[in-house]
Amino acid sequence: MNAVLCRHALSRAGLWVLFLVMLGCDSSPGVSPRFTPPSLAVQFVTPTSGPPGTPLTISGTGFLSGAMVSVGGVDAANVVRVSELVITATAPPHDAGSVDVVVTNPGGERSTLTAGFSYPMPPGPVTGVAASLTVRPTVVATGGQLQVDWAISGPGFDDWIGIFRVGDSNFGYLDYQYTNGRTTGTQTWAAPSQPGQYEFRYLPNDGYTDVARSVPVTVQGAAASSSAAPQPLTRRGRGSLRR
Repeated sequence: MNAVLCRHALSRAGLWVLFLVMLGCDSSPGVSPRFTPPSLAVQFVTPTSGPPGTPLTISGTGFLSGAMVSVGGVDAANVVRVSELVITATAPPHDAGSVDVVVTNPGGERSTLTAGFSYPMPPGPVTGVAASLTVRPTVVATGGQLQVDWAISGPGFDDWIGIFRVGDSNFGYLDYQYTNGRTTGTQTWAAPSQPGQYEFRYLPNDGYTDVARSVPVTVQGAAASSSAAPQPLTRRGRGSLRR
């Protein structure tokens, strides 16, 4: 603490009066106080649970440009530092259970939120349901039109059909449509924009256990011109597990 001690004589009173003039704390005159950035800390994650692919918002302090995020020891995808207080990311594939969320700044400083996110347990097998899926054509250009027919015994209002890359888990759907409780029907889809092998799967009750799969669909090349435009997808239903 610095002060200027000023002594003034007041002739009328014959007294010495001391005036203390405060110039600042912990700094020299004309020098601004040094700013100390907040330390790195992960405070909470939203949502707190979900399947792989769930968008995450990580809140805390001290997030630097270039910070990395891991969830359960696996690097998260689509990491974006929004500010020193917020990072967004996508939950990577992981087994069921509670896992730690770790943010690491350039230079190695890290902060861990223990059990900050949970992956759901895999659903049990679906029994007593018979279903079939048929897709046509089985070879199509990117963006081309596909027709998917389904039939099922004992349908539920939240049954859904998803399109997946062949070999991906049931959490890795690329798009979906609900069947709205119908036992049979036809859906119109647009083929994915990336060439590859894909398949359709039927999953009851907003769950992640499939009861039927189509034959593989080969998507190749650029989309051929067509006078029939794909119909918009129908995503009615509660859809509590899909975002």
